[in-house]
Amino acid sequence: MKFRDAVQEIKERLNIVDVIGEYVSLKRSGSNYIGLCPFHNEDTPSFVVSDAKQIYRCFGQCNKGGNIYTFLQEYLHISFREAVIMLSKKAGIDIDDDNSFNEQYKINEEKKKRLYDLYRDVANAYYKTLFSDIGKPGLDYFKNRILSKETIKKFGLGYAPNSFGYMYNLMKDKGYDDNLLFESKLFRLYNDKPCDTFYNRVMFPLVDINKHVVGFQSRTLDPKPKERKYVNSEDTLIFHKKSFLYAMNYAFFSKEDFLILCEGNMDAITIHQSGFDNAVATMGTAFNENQMNLIKRKTKKVYLCQDTDEAGINAVISSDRILKNAGIETYVLDFKPSKDVDEFINTYGVQEFEKRLSSPIPTILYYVSTLKSKYNLSNPYEQEKYFDDIIREVAKINNSFVRDNYIKKIAIQENLDAGVLKSLLNNYFKGNKVKIYNEKSINKIDSTNNKTEYSKIDSNFIYLIFLVPDCKEQIKNCVDANELFNETYKYLYKLYLEGKSISDIYNFLDEKTEEEKYAINSIIDSNSDIENDRNKIIESLNQIIRQIKIRHLNNSSKNNLDLVFENNIKIKEINNKKFVV
Repeated sequence: MKFRDAVQEIKERLNIVDVIGEYVSLKRSGSNYIGLCPFHNEDTPSFVVSDAKQIYRCFGQCNKGGNIYTFLQEYLHISFREAVIMLSKKAGIDIDDDNSFNEQYKINEEKKKRLYDLYRDVANAYYKTLFSDIGKPGLDYFKNRILSKETIKKFGLGYAPNSFGYMYNLMKDKGYDDNLLFESKLFRLYNDKPCDTFYNRVMFPLVDINKHVVGFQSRTLDPKPKERKYVNSEDTLIFHKKSFLYAMNYAFFSKEDFLILCEGNMDAITIHQSGFDNAVATMGTAFNENQMNLIKRKTKKVYLCQDTDEAGINAVISSDRILKNAGIETYVLDFKPSKDVDEFINTYGVQEFEKRLSSPIPTILYYVSTLKSKYNLSNPYEQEKYFDDIIREVAKINNSFVRDNYIKKIAIQENLDAGVLKSLLNNYFKGNKVKIYNEKSINKIDSTNNKTEYSKIDSNFIYLIFLVPDCKEQIKNCVDANELFNETYKYLYKLYLEGKSISDIYNFLDEKTEEEKYAINSIIDSNSDIENDRNKIIESLNQIIRQIKIRHLNNSSKNNLDLVFENNIKIKEINNKKFVV
């Protein structure tokens, strides 16, 4: 049957309820069927399948809908043609399309089927071997990595014995011919004798989104290996390493709206074992655009979960660039002091992992936080490179509002002046090189006693509290004087707590130094147009208190990446809190 004719014939032979029912648990509800939507998280079923109309529709958050083909395209992340071919086999239809299903295509399809069968049988054999007497070294390895029997079964982990022809002989006994065995790249000739490609290794089957085993990653158990520690299957008709992500057969069907991108298989497996089904791994290879295209089918948000060493930081940066160019949001999960997420979860537990998962670090902030260790900032030339790196990274953000917001966050995180960063960025966009070395700019960037720094926040706070003297006890309980920027603001805060009125600010003015006069005048001038609307004052005051407390937190974690995670959680709490009512 021609391809175009098969499209309609399939819809007539197959019932959408039966097809979707293989992937979604459906219950009859009147003339329709209903279940939990497979495309987003929900507790109350909103996914409706119509037997009469042969369509589906989510009446919940995602609002997705379509026919038998669009469901498979969306759910399995396959093309329309792939969906038609898949359903044609289910419907018992032989498609004969001269344009696409020529003789060579049919030969390749038949060869693919035989390779799928072979890889399935090999994976099953490795798994059974793991639990046999000769599989003890492999099973001990997985037990030492704290993997449960359920996890080993879920991922089909196995063991290739330290025997050159062990698997070859098993597959020959199953009737596979040498042509297919050698074409699979699982076997090779050694001194003109057939032998296994993998031996004395634990085996990780690589399963595609259609649940076919298409390859293996292996790890040697030899303490002094002559070969690489990790070895992946070579590319074949059914496997292309650069277009594959480990555990995507689970993660791509997760209801979470983001993916966790790991470096190694064990990282991804440990995350899955901990109850999170949206982790994938690049299997130690550099992340590339083919893998990005896979991810783009599933989500627009990725949490980068790399090792915490220099190589891991570099991997974060390179992966981030590829993902950002595709319009995908990126965040970093930082697991210091552990070297990777596997070690972190096994050391600190699932609850601690969940905390870090709930507070991912925007990639740009993570990247900038790593720069100080890269440069000697006492050297002007090194300092220039430091600023150059910051500005170049910020300049990659296309949205000007988001870019300005990150400038402010970077300034707070790194204790820099946001105005200077913005000026450097503007110069960069004009084609000028980042240049900061004149006396004025250095003082503005490096000075910890700059009279203008944070003056707007503190001056607003001082002015507003004098407008609500009845809130003194509430304010005293939530703002410590040490959270204010300089002694002038602290002294004015002390006057307020002693019950002084706003007029005392003017009496105080004549006695002070130029810097103190500057601070006091900024309070008066900056806030002279605030209306005496109590609700607005209270609302503004709460916002200012949040800014003060977040600023204090960020300053306390300066140069300490380990505290950034803890502070992110506290910042969320601060932003949701009402300090004054």
